[in-house]
Amino acid sequence: MTIIRDDYGVPHVYGSTLESLYYGIGYAQGQDRLWQADIHRRLGTGTLAEFFGPSSVGGDIQSRKLFGPAERRTDLFAEASPEFRSALQAFADGMNAWIEEAIATGQLPVEYGAFNLTVRPWTVDDSIATFMTLGRQFGWFGNEELINAGGLAELIALHGPSEGPVVFADTHWLDDPDAPTTAPGDGAIGPVRRGAGAHPELPRGIGKATAEFEAGQQAFEENLRRAGIEPGTASNAIVLAPKLTEDGHALLLGGPQMGYSVPQINHEIGIHGAGFDVTGMEIAGWPGTPIGVGREYAWTLTSGITDNLDIYQETVNDGQYWFDGEWQDFDCRTEMVNARFAPPVVTEICESIHGPVMASAPGLAFTLKTATRGEELNSLEQWTNLARAHSIRDFEEALSKIAYNFNVLYADARGNIAYWHIGFMRAAREVLVAAG
Repeated sequence: MTIIRDDYGVPHVYGSTLESLYYGIGYAQGQDRLWQADIHRRLGTGTLAEFFGPSSVGGDIQSRKLFGPAERRTDLFAEASPEFRSALQAFADGMNAWIEEAIATGQLPVEYGAFNLTVRPWTVDDSIATFMTLGRQFGWFGNEELINAGGLAELIALHGPSEGPVVFADTHWLDDPDAPTTAPGDGAIGPVRRGAGAHPELPRGIGKATAEFEAGQQAFEENLRRAGIEPGTASNAIVLAPKLTEDGHALLLGGPQMGYSVPQINHEIGIHGAGFDVTGMEIAGWPGTPIGVGREYAWTLTSGITDNLDIYQETVNDGQYWFDGEWQDFDCRTEMVNARFAPPVVTEICESIHGPVMASAPGLAFTLKTATRGEELNSLEQWTNLARAHSIRDFEEALSKIAYNFNVLYADARGNIAYWHIGFMRAAREVLVAAG
């Protein structure tokens, strides 16, 4: 394994095997972004309060609800291909090699000394949790059912049971024909309005449940801000066919908007060998290039914004929920959240068959079902495969197996350009891949 830095300081990692290559990626990433990677893994594992104190506890609890315990990620890792398991372990080994060297030579990031903190070894679980966090931030959309129900309840309280739903239908279109679309919007249907009385009966305590749900979301968002991760304005991308460019070659422009932080969330790297020959961007803690330029092709992303999350209303009684014609036990676990300068916080997290309980009301629990659940590690592996595709068909095949929702734009030296809208849709449990 060899690491060569170019005139801009960008590391280019060369390796003859997948293991040596990923070892170098971990080592180089540790050199450049160890503190940032540490924060990212703590976001995903729900351990940020160990650094930032009790103000991060609420966000940590939300992370543990969203991404599950380490045991769930261990199961996902066990189901991954042997090749990818080796790559993830090699990345962790490379990261740890740099951590050991940095401790021995006094090269740890200054933040550890400033806050009097120590760095623990990197694990495969850290990489998976980091990917889950970033996948959630840029590839999850929807789950507004509970918030919409709370909004409807407020409108009914303000305008009455007849006029309130009319106002709601006027302000919550199911389809906006004037909204800009990546692909041509010809044939888009007009706004769908539901008349008064067409809404389901709202349960008691919906306002409290909505507030509980929003508080959890806000706590998680606050932890993201502490890590310097905030959604910027909408990402943008342009791809032009050869006949539209001056030199007769396809042209791709990518403008991922991922907020502003110091350091920036993007980290440039080159990966060469073992089937890879790509230069692109990576994110600290994520072993791979979500956006890149290969030898004869390039690709970029924007968030897809397709609804791939749903809130389920569960009927509950004495610690059970009703599903498939019978009472089912919730899957509950006790979590201890450690916080710097404060006692640990013990909380119980429960899940139904649909997902974690995010809020409750009398006789009800509201759970979150995600289209990506169980597909996280497979998505990460397929994202890795984008960087070593041999053809546009190889590239498309990998895209079809990624569960997270993105727009992907592509161009290659042969003059091909393409657009895909990728991701799994939970309702039909199918892949949504719209090629343009």
